[in-house]
Amino acid sequence: FKKSLAFSDLRHNGTIKLEAGKACSACRFNLDCALNKVNSNAIENSPITIFAGSPQKTEAEFSIGIGNCCRSIKDAYDVFVPGCPPNVNKIYSAILEGLNHDNCKKNNNL
Repeated sequence: FKKSLAFSDLRHNGTIKLEAGKACSACRFNLDCALNKVNSNAIENSPITIFAGSPQKTEAEFSIGIGNCCRSIKDAYDVFVPGCPPNVNKIYSAILEGLNHDNCKKNNNL
C-alpha cells in the first residue's frame, strides 16, 4: 500500500482528532468508512483521538490505535484494533466504545 504524505492531524466532522500521518491508503480508507458510519451529532465535543500508521504515545482522554503498525505500543491505547488493514466494523465499534466511555463519564459528573 502507498503511504500517505498529507493525512496528519485532521479532524473528521470537527470532533474526533486523527493522528495518521504515516497511515497507508488501506488504513485511511477503512478509518474513513468507519467514521462515516458514526452520527456526527453523537461525536460532538468527543475526547477521542485515533492513531494509525505509526505508534505514538498519547495523553489523549480516550485513544484508539488502529492497524498492525500501532501494535508495538498497543497497551498505550484505551482500545487497539489490529489488522492490516483493520476491519471497518471493528474500528467503528472502537469509536462507539470511546463515545460510550465519554457519555458514562458525563453522566457520572451530573
